[in-house]
Amino acid sequence: MKAPWLLNMMWRDLCMAHWRADGARLEPLLPRGLTLDRFEGDAWLSIVPFRMTGIHGRGLPVLPGFDPVSEINLRTYVRAGNLRGIYFFSLDASRPVVVRMARLTTGLPYFDARIDLRAGADAIAYRSERTQRRAKPARFSARYRRAAEGAAARPGSLEEFLHERYHFFNTYGSRLVSCEVTHRPWQLAATEIEIEENTMGEQIGHPLTGAPDCVYYAEEMHARSYALRAVAISPG
Repeated sequence: MKAPWLLNMMWRDLCMAHWRADGARLEPLLPRGLTLDRFEGDAWLSIVPFRMTGIHGRGLPVLPGFDPVSEINLRTYVRAGNLRGIYFFSLDASRPVVVRMARLTTGLPYFDARIDLRAGADAIAYRSERTQRRAKPARFSARYRRAAEGAAARPGSLEEFLHERYHFFNTYGSRLVSCEVTHRPWQLAATEIEIEENTMGEQIGHPLTGAPDCVYYAEEMHARSYALRAVAISPG
């Protein structure tokens, strides 16, 4: 019997911007037990700005200070054995209580940030600047267009590879752990983004210059996450 979910959330106004990446730079940054997951030989880095609402634990109401929260993450695509998922290099969020609670309960690299998200009828203006003391700087400023109703990714496509991921990995203490996140398949629409400033990649020594190789918009997604589980690491 599957364990019950622990955290409920709604992701809104998501922009998924993806760049082909230098796998030789990324692989040494991964914890032991993880390897890069590649699509037709290519590694990928992604920046995902969005906002969250409806955040609450199982059996609990939405608490003051948690909702809504704007967030932006920098991530890549990995596997541990046959389990595929996401590895976050950073997650910047606009509410300090969310940053601290997420660090405590998941060990994820959350950072305080000043984020301004302005949603218009046709486009969303997004600006983020990390404010965490003693953390590497990271800034992102862009305008991305809302898109027409999306569609599910084709099986075996790049869109499926980049988006249909239902686990994230992290180190918690001395252990490699995974967390399952469930939601329906993404409804994706190709969109346009105008980036004014992007220093997100500099924090890991992999600047993301120029326009992304592909970018998608999703209006919303209801998701639930489960308990952390230890991942067995093969010897050697």
